[in-house]
Amino acid sequence: MLFRLKYSHLFFTFTVAFLLPFYNITSGENTASDYSKIAVFLGEIGEKGSGECQFNEPHGLCIDGEGRLYVADSGNSRIQVLTLDGKFIFSLGGFGGEDGKFFYPVDVCVDSNMAIYVLDSDKGVVFKFGPKGDYQGYLGGGDRDERLLRPLGIAIGRSGELIVTDTERHRLRVYDRLSNSYTTIGGFGSTAGFFNRPSDCFVSTDGFVYVVDTGNRRIQRLSSSFTYVDAYGDTVGSILSSPIAISINRDGFICIADPSLNKVLVFKKGFIPILTVDGEKVGGFNFPSGVAISDSGDLYISDTYNNRLLHYRIVSPPE
Repeated sequence: MLFRLKYSHLFFTFTVAFLLPFYNITSGENTASDYSKIAVFLGEIGEKGSGECQFNEPHGLCIDGEGRLYVADSGNSRIQVLTLDGKFIFSLGGFGGEDGKFFYPVDVCVDSNMAIYVLDSDKGVVFKFGPKGDYQGYLGGGDRDERLLRPLGIAIGRSGELIVTDTERHRLRVYDRLSNSYTTIGGFGSTAGFFNRPSDCFVSTDGFVYVVDTGNRRIQRLSSSFTYVDAYGDTVGSILSSPIAISINRDGFICIADPSLNKVLVFKKGFIPILTVDGEKVGGFNFPSGVAISDSGDLYISDTYNNRLLHYRIVSPPE
């Protein structure tokens, strides 16, 4: 299951705001009295194409510490770097078999030193670039049995390790970025700490590792040492169907893209659902596969097969 995005020229419609339904975790019913947040639609970025701020099946998203938005522009075999208001800064990669070029990049993350890590699902490799896009090496590779198999998600751990969801091998691979050595977490299964096609991961500010366990229809939370803590989903009252991407901000808002629902679900700490974003104002989503939420509440969604990004802001409703 792969993702894709698009964002052309950002336009703002500050007057457009709408309430989105809160799902009661026990009954599954929408109850207007439970609204606690709204999503204000701020604009659409991109259109299908290969130019600046154009996309071909965008997927993973990332916001760095300096307020730049990174887009895995998968079908164009590149990463685009934008301002948070949708202006083009630079791109890196391009199609090719040589080092520093991509076949199908699906996710991207940035460390505290502004180094950029790009996950190429088709190559089964993570490429490293400097803050300005200069190629610096790679992690992964190896023989057929050792190589990552259709990996879909990456994140930087609390101790600086690189975490990769090795999707078709149903596990996490955790790399030491200096030695290229790694440890393996999990394996195929439905019990605690095991996975079925994990598709994304995210490390929260308090150090927990959240794993999107797509085939098991749940999110597993691990400690910073990768031991199982708890999970949400695949139970009575869960509203997840086929989650594929996750992002969490400093305030604890958890945003999950679920393309089988064509929605992005937003929770607060404890996986208490607070709203649903469905793209209704722009004709709906067509396979939302990437999400990123800033600490200020700006939410970006990769609407993959519509070849665009959508920009919202999560705020409290007016009094």
